[in-house]
Amino acid sequence: MRNITVCLAVTVMLGIWLARLGPALAGDLPATDATGSWKWSIQTPDGNSIDMSAKLTQDGQKLTGVFLDGFDQKSFDIKDGKVKDGEVSFTVTRPFNDATITVNYDGKLSGDTIKGTLEVKFGDQDPTKNDWEAKRGADAASTTQPTTQP
Repeated sequence: MRNITVCLAVTVMLGIWLARLGPALAGDLPATDATGSWKWSIQTPDGNSIDMSAKLTQDGQKLTGVFLDGFDQKSFDIKDGKVKDGEVSFTVTRPFNDATITVNYDGKLSGDTIKGTLEVKFGDQDPTKNDWEAKRGADAASTTQPTTQP
């Protein structure tokens, strides 16, 4: 009787384990690691396209890395980077002429794509929001269209 109880308990535990592992084996779980090289493009109000990129490293919920501004090919550290439940956020601050540009990126990580919004604050001006979509390791970056949102 004791052997049957132990065998039943092991079978139930194995069933639970396989039920939890099944989606991962099938590739159905969303990517939760933002580590990698990411690329995207922005469309400027005058119609030009600028390629942007970032190399991100995730350690638990902490996200660090370096952002490369395609406007002038200068690099800036990622600040306040976080990943939680597939939500990615980080900030890039850089000098521009006599002002500071701060861009807050927020998006949902899904496989090799981060899609969300970015908020740009230039000096003392009111911030603007734009859609943002980055591709991991992509040769051709996705485009962010300028849309001014208060």
